[in-house]
Amino acid sequence: MITKISMKMKKFRIMRIALGFFTVFFFLSIFVIGMMIGFHMSLTPASDLKSYQKYILKGTYFFDRYDSISKLPDDFKKKWFPLIEEFSRHSRIGVYVGSGMNATPFLPLQLEKLGFDVVRFNNRETDKIHECDLIIFPGGHYNLHDLTDETKNDFIEYVQSGGGYIGICLGVLAAREIGIIKNDLNPWPVTGFIPCKIVDRSILHYSPEISSAIFLHMNGRLLTSETSLKPLVTFGEEVLAGFRDLGKGRVVLFSSHPEGGKIEYGNDYIILEGSSLKTMDLLLDAIFYVSRKSTD
Repeated sequence: MITKISMKMKKFRIMRIALGFFTVFFFLSIFVIGMMIGFHMSLTPASDLKSYQKYILKGTYFFDRYDSISKLPDDFKKKWFPLIEEFSRHSRIGVYVGSGMNATPFLPLQLEKLGFDVVRFNNRETDKIHECDLIIFPGGHYNLHDLTDETKNDFIEYVQSGGGYIGICLGVLAAREIGIIKNDLNPWPVTGFIPCKIVDRSILHYSPEISSAIFLHMNGRLLTSETSLKPLVTFGEEVLAGFRDLGKGRVVLFSSHPEGGKIEYGNDYIILEGSSLKTMDLLLDAIFYVSRKSTD
């Protein structure tokens, strides 16, 4: 009898230990998942948490990974594909591919898969920009010291004579290095999804209905101090995108990434297209706005 009671007590202790391990594992899993979501949601005002969360969940768990554009919303294709097809019959886009660029290498692929005619150029190939109606300096880790005084003059003269310039993230610093903007830009070491307001829709000829968007930000400099720019996108009091004229040309600068991009979580990562976040519409409108044909 005593032996049976002892065996039952031993089984009970084993069950309690197993239940304890399961409970610890369960709550630890909840904590880790909460940290992953909470890191990004901490950047978001409480009023926007519900709409913001669906992007986090979609990006972290349910989003198909790919190198570039795969699935696009039907309304996006219906809106933009005819415009891009017409544009590409007579216009080309130059994309800077300087040494060491690796942060958003899929931007040229995105543009090509959308139907644009893309010309890649580096600091030794400035003659190529004259084939293009606009040039884009994307985000990345390229060396701005590769831009010589002669190269900078080529870019300035190109814009002043009617060419367009779009700078994204590091492309904003490239604009300052070239001389398109002059003031020092404050760093903003934030990586995550930022709910922003569109404060000037005058250049959004094809997307006038957009009043807000969630941008992917990857440590880009703030544009608040650059008084030559008209604010386009803001986060609170800070300016994350702006535009200006320069001679006969037009300039649009984005501190954040309207094309989307890749965020790493340790050994894991997610890729979000700008079309999913509704920010690609702003980039495409900027392309049409700064294009040489639009200023003729």
